[in-house]
Amino acid sequence: MNSRIPAILDRVSPEDVVLDVGCVQHSVENENNENWLHKRLSDICREVVGIDVLEEDIRILQERGYTVKHQNAEQFGLDRDFDVIVAGELIEHLANPGKFLDCARAHLKPDGRLLLTTPNPWAVSRF
Repeated sequence: MNSRIPAILDRVSPEDVVLDVGCVQHSVENENNENWLHKRLSDICREVVGIDVLEEDIRILQERGYTVKHQNAEQFGLDRDFDVIVAGELIEHLANPGKFLDCARAHLKPDGRLLLTTPNPWAVSRF
């Protein structure tokens, strides 16, 4: 299992309402992978909403019962606030990470948590 998964799961609780930014993780086929963070969060948390730019994959996940929306990480607008916002290995792909951080701040509850992970290119496992 990817080591970021337990680190994120340790920081959420069954009471949390979570926004998973970049929820598709490249392909809808990740749904059956133990490293698909969105499913792991959905198994633990009270409610999980996902957003991603991959429109066709979002449509498929909606048909499979997931609460996911076609939104851009740099300019998303949802009508609610979240206990936790997760962006797993996403921020390094954004043209303007500051816009993402502004959107995240606008959607976090006052005591909310923003959980970010980014790959370590110098990790021993990459060699």
